[in-house]
Amino acid sequence: MLSYKLKYFNSFFNGEKLCIVFPHSILPWLHKPFHAMPVLLNNNDLLQAISPTGFIENGKSENIDGIKYDFSLSQRVLKAKFKIPINIDDLPQTTRTEFVVDPGEVVFVLTEETLKMPDNVMAVLIPKRKLSHDGIMILGGLSVDPLYAGKLLIGLYNLSSSPFQIIAGKKLIAAQFYRLSDEEKQNINAPSVAIKDFPEELVKLMQNYKPVSMDALMSNMSSLEARFENLLEEFKSKDDWFEKLQGSMDRHEKNIDKILDGLQKEVDDRRQSDDTIKNELKEYAKSSYKTAAIVGTLGALIISLILFLIQSLLKK
Repeated sequence: MLSYKLKYFNSFFNGEKLCIVFPHSILPWLHKPFHAMPVLLNNNDLLQAISPTGFIENGKSENIDGIKYDFSLSQRVLKAKFKIPINIDDLPQTTRTEFVVDPGEVVFVLTEETLKMPDNVMAVLIPKRKLSHDGIMILGGLSVDPLYAGKLLIGLYNLSSSPFQIIAGKKLIAAQFYRLSDEEKQNINAPSVAIKDFPEELVKLMQNYKPVSMDALMSNMSSLEARFENLLEEFKSKDDWFEKLQGSMDRHEKNIDKILDGLQKEVDDRRQSDDTIKNELKEYAKSSYKTAAIVGTLGALIISLILFLIQSLLKK
């Protein structure tokens, strides 16, 4: 049987003692310390973070929103059209207003702020709702590890059918910072890369990158649809052509049958005619033999008569 023991706790009600009976089997767990949870930095903590001694360089107090800090978009942008990173301020004023993320395009940007994270602070990034309403998807990791040093590298992918204007200083992404306990910050190593500018491998990738715009996709879809309609028409015309060919072949087959029947009749007629001619030739041959015999007999009689007359004349 389980043995039980009384355990007293301070009650939340009027400071009175609360007596609870626990089985002996779970009493050892009551003496273990609870693990501390990460503590969310509040407004005052964030004000300290953007101070000269804080871990957010170039931070602005107006970017603090309660328990969140909004990172701003810097002048530094990597767009496939330009092949290399550029500063928006270096562009002519007319070009700046046309500097956009086209539909279906990815553009990489850096934040104005630079982080120097302590070993006991991490951050969770939260995309701004306004960006999602504009059809912009955030590409990249959504957490920042302790001891990270550098700017935030963010990819902007335009899912909409409208260009999205890039404006330096515009709020880009929010972050919530958490302070870790001594137990949680153990065995944390500093990241090997500190981002100060766009990595070389990303620049090479963007030099060969060709955005797939929605207009191009729609144009391709329209082209495919037109080709499909043409194929359907060709199939229909081929069906009509096949039916016509089939009818023509049937007619030719009937004509050929008629010709073959006529030829067979001609053969039969010729055979019958040949038989008639052969019979007539046989009859003619017989009559010729009789005529020749008669003529021969008459000839012999005439010759005999002539010889008799000659002999009679010579005797006189």
